[in-house]
Amino acid sequence: MIENIVLQGAIYIILTMVLTIIIGKIGLPILTKIKVGQFIREEGPASHVAKMGTPTMGGWFFLIAITIVTLTSNLFLGGTPASIWFYLVTLLMYAAIGFIDDYLKVIKKQNLGLTSLKKLGLQVFMVILLFIIFPERFSDWTLHFLTFEVHVPITAYLLFAIIWFSGFSNATNVTDGVDGLLGSTALIAFLALAVIAVIQQSYGTAVFCFITIGALLGFLFFNRYPAKVFMGDTGSLALGALLAAVSIELHIEILLLIIGSVFVFETLSVIIQVSYFKYSKRKFGEGRRIFLMSPYHHHLELKGWTEKQIVLIFSIVGLLSAILSIMLVILT
Repeated sequence: MIENIVLQGAIYIILTMVLTIIIGKIGLPILTKIKVGQFIREEGPASHVAKMGTPTMGGWFFLIAITIVTLTSNLFLGGTPASIWFYLVTLLMYAAIGFIDDYLKVIKKQNLGLTSLKKLGLQVFMVILLFIIFPERFSDWTLHFLTFEVHVPITAYLLFAIIWFSGFSNATNVTDGVDGLLGSTALIAFLALAVIAVIQQSYGTAVFCFITIGALLGFLFFNRYPAKVFMGDTGSLALGALLAAVSIELHIEILLLIIGSVFVFETLSVIIQVSYFKYSKRKFGEGRRIFLMSPYHHHLELKGWTEKQIVLIFSIVGLLSAILSIMLVILT
Protein backbone atom coordinates (compact mmCIF):
# COMPACT_ATOMS: atom_id res chain seq x y z
CA MET A 1 0.00 0.00 0.00
CA ILE A 2 2.78 2.42 0.92
CA GLU A 3 4.54 1.69 -2.39
CA ASN A 4 1.33 2.52 -4.26
CA ILE A 5 0.91 5.80 -2.36
CA VAL A 6 4.51 6.80 -3.08
CA LEU A 7 4.00 6.01 -6.78
CA GLN A 8 0.72 7.93 -6.80
CA GLY A 9 2.47 10.77 -5.00
CA ALA A 10 5.17 10.96 -7.66
CA ILE A 11 2.53 11.01 -10.40
CA TYR A 12 0.54 13.73 -8.65
CA ILE A 13 3.67 15.80 -8.07
CA ILE A 14 4.60 15.68 -11.76
CA LEU A 15 1.02 16.24 -12.94
CA THR A 16 0.40 19.25 -10.69
CA MET A 17 3.82 20.71 -11.41
CA VAL A 18 3.19 20.60 -15.17
CA LEU A 19 -0.31 22.04 -14.77
CA THR A 20 1.00 24.89 -12.60
CA ILE A 21 3.63 25.72 -15.21
CA ILE A 22 0.98 25.72 -17.96
CA ILE A 23 -1.30 27.97 -15.90
CA GLY A 24 1.66 30.23 -15.15
CA LYS A 25 2.60 30.45 -18.83
CA ILE A 26 -0.95 31.58 -19.56
CA GLY A 27 -1.40 33.72 -16.46
CA LEU A 28 1.90 35.61 -16.32
CA PRO A 29 1.31 37.63 -19.52
CA ILE A 30 -2.18 38.46 -18.23
CA LEU A 31 -0.85 39.73 -14.89
CA THR A 32 1.78 41.74 -16.75
CA LYS A 33 -0.80 43.22 -19.13
CA ILE A 34 -3.22 44.33 -16.40
CA LYS A 35 -0.26 45.76 -14.44
CA VAL A 36 -0.70 44.09 -11.07
CA GLY A 37 2.88 44.90 -10.13
CA GLN A 38 4.45 44.57 -6.69
CA PHE A 39 5.18 47.73 -4.72
CA ILE A 40 8.33 47.65 -2.58
CA ARG A 41 8.73 48.87 1.01
CA GLU A 42 10.57 52.19 1.03
CA GLU A 43 12.60 51.06 4.05
CA GLY A 44 13.41 47.69 2.45
CA PRO A 45 16.81 46.57 1.13
CA ALA A 46 18.06 48.74 -1.75
CA SER A 47 18.48 45.63 -3.91
CA HIS A 48 14.70 45.18 -3.89
CA VAL A 49 14.07 48.40 -5.81
CA ALA A 50 14.72 46.45 -9.02
CA LYS A 51 11.76 44.21 -8.12
CA MET A 52 9.32 47.12 -8.37
CA GLY A 53 6.57 46.28 -10.85
CA THR A 54 7.16 42.51 -10.86
CA PRO A 55 3.71 40.90 -11.22
CA THR A 56 2.12 39.72 -7.97
CA MET A 57 -0.92 37.52 -7.13
CA GLY A 58 0.91 34.61 -8.79
CA GLY A 59 -0.33 32.42 -5.97
CA TRP A 60 -3.35 31.76 -8.14
CA PHE A 61 -1.13 29.68 -10.45
CA PHE A 62 -0.67 26.95 -7.85
CA LEU A 63 -4.02 27.47 -6.11
CA ILE A 64 -5.92 26.77 -9.33
CA ALA A 65 -3.70 23.77 -10.10
CA ILE A 66 -4.19 22.29 -6.61
CA THR A 67 -7.96 22.73 -6.86
CA ILE A 68 -8.25 21.20 -10.35
CA VAL A 69 -6.04 18.17 -9.67
CA THR A 70 -7.62 17.50 -6.26
CA LEU A 71 -11.23 17.66 -7.44
CA THR A 72 -10.54 15.75 -10.66
CA SER A 73 -8.64 12.95 -8.94
CA ASN A 74 -11.28 12.56 -6.24
CA LEU A 75 -14.05 12.58 -8.86
CA PHE A 76 -12.51 9.49 -10.44
CA LEU A 77 -12.11 7.92 -7.00
CA GLY A 78 -15.84 8.25 -6.34
CA GLY A 79 -16.10 11.41 -4.26
CA THR A 80 -14.19 13.95 -2.23
CA PRO A 81 -13.68 13.14 1.50
CA ALA A 82 -14.60 15.78 4.09
CA SER A 83 -10.95 16.23 5.04
CA ILE A 84 -10.06 17.22 1.46
CA TRP A 85 -12.91 19.73 1.34
CA PHE A 86 -11.58 21.08 4.63
CA TYR A 87 -8.17 21.66 3.03
CA LEU A 88 -9.54 23.19 -0.16
CA VAL A 89 -11.95 25.54 1.59
CA THR A 90 -9.23 26.63 4.03
CA LEU A 91 -6.85 27.25 1.14
CA LEU A 92 -9.33 29.32 -0.85
CA MET A 93 -10.69 31.25 2.15
CA TYR A 94 -7.27 32.53 3.11
CA ALA A 95 -6.37 33.07 -0.54
CA ALA A 96 -9.40 35.38 -0.68
CA ILE A 97 -8.04 37.44 2.21
CA GLY A 98 -4.68 37.63 0.47
CA PHE A 99 -6.30 38.60 -2.82
CA ILE A 100 -8.12 41.50 -1.17
CA ASP A 101 -4.84 42.63 0.39
CA ASP A 102 -2.93 42.35 -2.92
CA TYR A 103 -5.71 44.10 -4.84
CA LEU A 104 -5.74 47.03 -2.43
CA LYS A 105 -1.96 47.37 -2.75
CA VAL A 106 -2.29 47.58 -6.53
CA ILE A 107 -5.14 50.10 -6.33
CA LYS A 108 -3.37 52.27 -3.75
CA LYS A 109 -0.02 51.88 -5.56
CA GLN A 110 1.79 51.21 -2.30
CA ASN A 111 2.96 48.24 -0.23
CA LEU A 112 0.07 48.53 2.21
CA GLY A 113 -3.27 46.87 1.55
CA LEU A 114 -5.41 45.77 4.46
CA THR A 115 -4.45 47.16 7.85
CA SER A 116 -3.09 44.60 10.30
CA LEU A 117 -6.28 44.80 12.36
CA LYS A 118 -8.57 44.27 9.37
CA LYS A 119 -6.47 41.37 8.12
CA LEU A 120 -6.52 39.75 11.56
CA GLY A 121 -10.27 40.30 11.79
CA LEU A 122 -10.81 38.48 8.49
CA GLN A 123 -8.51 35.65 9.59
CA VAL A 124 -10.46 35.20 12.83
CA PHE A 125 -13.73 35.28 10.89
CA MET A 126 -12.46 32.54 8.56
CA VAL A 127 -11.54 30.27 11.48
CA ILE A 128 -15.02 30.68 12.96
CA LEU A 129 -16.50 29.86 9.54
CA LEU A 130 -14.36 26.73 9.34
CA PHE A 131 -15.62 25.72 12.80
CA ILE A 132 -19.19 26.09 11.56
CA ILE A 133 -18.71 24.40 8.17
CA PHE A 134 -16.46 21.55 9.37
CA PRO A 135 -17.33 20.91 13.04
CA GLU A 136 -16.17 17.29 12.77
CA ARG A 137 -12.63 18.44 11.90
CA PHE A 138 -12.44 20.29 15.23
CA SER A 139 -14.43 17.84 17.37
CA ASP A 140 -11.41 16.38 19.16
CA TRP A 141 -10.75 19.47 21.36
CA THR A 142 -7.31 18.04 22.07
CA LEU A 143 -3.82 19.43 21.55
CA HIS A 144 -1.26 16.81 20.54
CA PHE A 145 2.51 16.57 20.70
CA LEU A 146 3.74 13.08 19.85
CA THR A 147 2.34 10.85 22.65
CA PHE A 148 1.25 13.78 24.85
CA GLU A 149 -2.34 14.99 24.75
CA VAL A 150 -4.11 17.85 26.50
CA HIS A 151 -7.90 18.01 26.41
CA VAL A 152 -9.31 21.53 26.54
CA PRO A 153 -12.80 23.11 26.55
CA ILE A 154 -14.26 24.02 23.16
CA THR A 155 -13.79 27.74 23.80
CA ALA A 156 -10.09 27.20 24.52
CA TYR A 157 -9.76 25.04 21.41
CA LEU A 158 -11.44 27.71 19.29
CA LEU A 159 -9.00 30.26 20.68
CA PHE A 160 -6.12 27.91 19.87
CA ALA A 161 -7.42 27.43 16.32
CA ILE A 162 -7.65 31.19 15.84
CA ILE A 163 -4.06 31.63 17.03
CA TRP A 164 -2.88 28.64 14.96
CA PHE A 165 -4.45 29.61 11.64
CA SER A 166 -3.75 33.32 12.02
CA GLY A 167 -0.26 32.71 13.34
CA PHE A 168 0.90 30.37 10.60
CA SER A 169 -0.77 32.30 7.77
CA ASN A 170 1.01 35.43 8.97
CA ALA A 171 4.26 33.50 9.50
CA THR A 172 4.38 32.29 5.91
CA ASN A 173 3.39 35.76 4.77
CA VAL A 174 6.35 37.25 6.66
CA THR A 175 8.71 34.64 5.18
CA ASP A 176 7.74 35.54 1.62
CA GLY A 177 10.30 38.31 1.15
CA VAL A 178 13.05 36.75 -0.97
CA ASP A 179 12.72 35.13 -4.40
CA GLY A 180 11.84 31.46 -3.98
CA LEU A 181 12.15 31.47 -0.18
CA LEU A 182 8.59 30.65 0.83
CA GLY A 183 8.01 28.30 -2.08
CA SER A 184 11.11 26.27 -1.19
CA THR A 185 10.59 26.12 2.58
CA ALA A 186 6.84 25.46 2.30
CA LEU A 187 7.54 22.64 -0.16
CA ILE A 188 9.83 21.00 2.40
CA ALA A 189 7.24 21.45 5.17
CA PHE A 190 4.53 19.78 3.06
CA LEU A 191 6.93 16.96 2.22
CA ALA A 192 7.34 16.31 5.95
CA LEU A 193 3.56 16.38 6.40
CA ALA A 194 3.14 13.97 3.48
CA VAL A 195 5.58 11.47 5.01
CA ILE A 196 3.90 11.73 8.41
CA ALA A 197 0.50 11.25 6.76
CA VAL A 198 1.77 8.06 5.09
CA ILE A 199 3.12 6.82 8.44
CA GLN A 200 -0.31 7.46 9.97
CA GLN A 201 -1.98 5.81 6.96
CA SER A 202 -3.86 9.05 6.25
CA TYR A 203 -3.46 8.49 2.54
CA GLY A 204 -5.93 11.15 1.39
CA THR A 205 -3.98 13.80 3.26
CA ALA A 206 -0.69 12.42 1.93
CA VAL A 207 -1.91 12.69 -1.65
CA PHE A 208 -3.15 16.24 -1.06
CA CYS A 209 0.28 17.19 0.30
CA PHE A 210 1.94 15.60 -2.75
CA ILE A 211 -0.35 17.67 -4.98
CA THR A 212 0.65 20.81 -3.08
CA ILE A 213 4.34 19.92 -3.43
CA GLY A 214 3.94 19.55 -7.19
CA ALA A 215 2.16 22.89 -7.40
CA LEU A 216 4.93 24.63 -5.46
CA LEU A 217 7.59 23.04 -7.67
CA GLY A 218 5.75 24.39 -10.69
CA PHE A 219 5.47 27.83 -9.14
CA LEU A 220 9.20 27.92 -8.38
CA PHE A 221 9.73 27.69 -12.14
CA PHE A 222 8.56 31.34 -12.17
CA ASN A 223 9.45 32.44 -8.64
CA ARG A 224 13.04 31.27 -8.26
CA TYR A 225 15.69 33.99 -8.44
CA PRO A 226 15.30 36.25 -10.32
CA ALA A 227 11.54 36.00 -9.82
CA LYS A 228 9.26 36.62 -12.79
CA VAL A 229 6.24 36.72 -10.49
CA PHE A 230 5.47 36.83 -6.75
CA MET A 231 2.81 34.70 -5.08
CA GLY A 232 1.63 37.73 -3.10
CA ASP A 233 -0.49 37.50 0.02
CA THR A 234 -2.88 35.50 -2.16
CA GLY A 235 -0.51 32.56 -1.99
CA SER A 236 1.41 33.14 1.23
CA LEU A 237 -1.61 33.44 3.55
CA ALA A 238 -3.21 30.38 1.94
CA LEU A 239 -0.12 28.20 2.42
CA GLY A 240 0.20 29.05 6.12
CA ALA A 241 -3.45 28.34 6.80
CA LEU A 242 -3.16 25.03 4.94
CA LEU A 243 -0.20 24.01 7.10
CA ALA A 244 -2.33 24.69 10.18
CA ALA A 245 -5.27 22.72 8.76
CA VAL A 246 -3.16 19.66 7.93
CA SER A 247 -1.52 19.69 11.37
CA ILE A 248 -4.94 19.67 13.02
CA GLU A 249 -6.20 16.89 10.76
CA LEU A 250 -3.15 14.72 11.52
CA HIS A 251 -3.22 15.60 15.25
CA ILE A 252 0.33 16.94 15.17
CA GLU A 253 -0.45 20.55 16.01
CA ILE A 254 2.52 21.30 18.25
CA LEU A 255 4.92 19.34 16.03
CA LEU A 256 4.19 21.91 13.32
CA LEU A 257 6.33 24.34 15.31
CA ILE A 258 9.31 22.13 14.46
CA ILE A 259 8.25 21.34 10.89
CA GLY A 260 7.69 25.04 10.26
CA SER A 261 10.67 26.23 12.29
CA VAL A 262 11.77 28.62 9.53
CA PHE A 263 8.38 30.38 9.58
CA VAL A 264 8.35 30.44 13.38
CA PHE A 265 11.84 31.95 13.53
CA GLU A 266 11.04 34.58 10.90
CA THR A 267 7.96 35.61 12.89
CA LEU A 268 9.89 35.71 16.17
CA SER A 269 12.50 37.97 14.57
CA VAL A 270 9.76 40.49 13.76
CA ILE A 271 8.21 40.25 17.23
CA ILE A 272 11.61 40.68 18.93
CA GLN A 273 12.54 43.61 16.69
CA VAL A 274 9.27 45.49 17.20
CA SER A 275 9.10 44.76 20.94
CA TYR A 276 12.67 45.88 21.59
CA PHE A 277 12.21 49.00 19.46
CA LYS A 278 9.16 50.03 21.50
CA TYR A 279 10.85 49.15 24.81
CA SER A 280 14.05 51.06 24.01
CA LYS A 281 12.07 54.06 22.84
CA ARG A 282 10.30 54.23 26.21
CA LYS A 283 13.48 53.60 28.21
CA PHE A 284 16.08 55.56 26.24
CA GLY A 285 13.96 58.02 24.30
CA GLU A 286 14.94 56.49 20.98
CA GLY A 287 14.01 53.27 19.25
CA ARG A 288 16.83 50.75 18.95
CA ARG A 289 17.04 47.60 16.85
CA ILE A 290 18.49 44.16 17.43
CA PHE A 291 18.54 43.26 13.72
CA LEU A 292 19.45 45.55 10.85
CA MET A 293 15.96 44.82 9.57
CA SER A 294 13.23 42.29 10.19
CA PRO A 295 12.21 39.69 9.27
CA TYR A 296 15.57 37.98 9.59
CA HIS A 297 16.10 37.32 5.88
CA HIS A 298 16.27 41.10 5.32
CA HIS A 299 18.89 41.34 8.08
CA LEU A 300 20.99 38.81 6.16
CA GLU A 301 20.52 40.73 2.92
CA LEU A 302 21.83 43.88 4.56
CA LYS A 303 24.76 41.82 5.87
CA GLY A 304 25.66 41.07 2.26
CA TRP A 305 24.05 37.66 1.76
CA THR A 306 22.64 36.97 -1.71
CA GLU A 307 19.05 35.81 -2.12
CA LYS A 308 20.24 32.42 -3.37
CA GLN A 309 22.38 31.95 -0.24
CA ILE A 310 19.45 32.83 2.02
CA VAL A 311 17.12 30.41 0.26
CA LEU A 312 19.74 27.64 0.42
CA ILE A 313 20.48 28.04 4.14
CA PHE A 314 16.83 28.42 5.12
CA SER A 315 15.93 25.38 3.02
CA ILE A 316 18.63 23.33 4.74
CA VAL A 317 17.28 24.40 8.13
CA GLY A 318 13.77 23.51 6.96
CA LEU A 319 14.95 20.12 5.71
CA LEU A 320 16.73 19.30 8.98
CA SER A 321 13.60 20.32 10.88
CA ALA A 322 11.49 18.11 8.62
CA ILE A 323 13.80 15.12 9.16
CA LEU A 324 13.77 15.69 12.94
CA SER A 325 9.97 15.83 12.95
CA ILE A 326 9.64 12.62 10.95
CA MET A 327 12.13 10.84 13.23
CA LEU A 328 10.20 11.97 16.32
CA VAL A 329 6.99 10.53 14.85
CA ILE A 330 8.70 7.23 13.96
CA LEU A 331 10.38 6.87 17.36
CA THR A 332 7.17 7.52 19.29
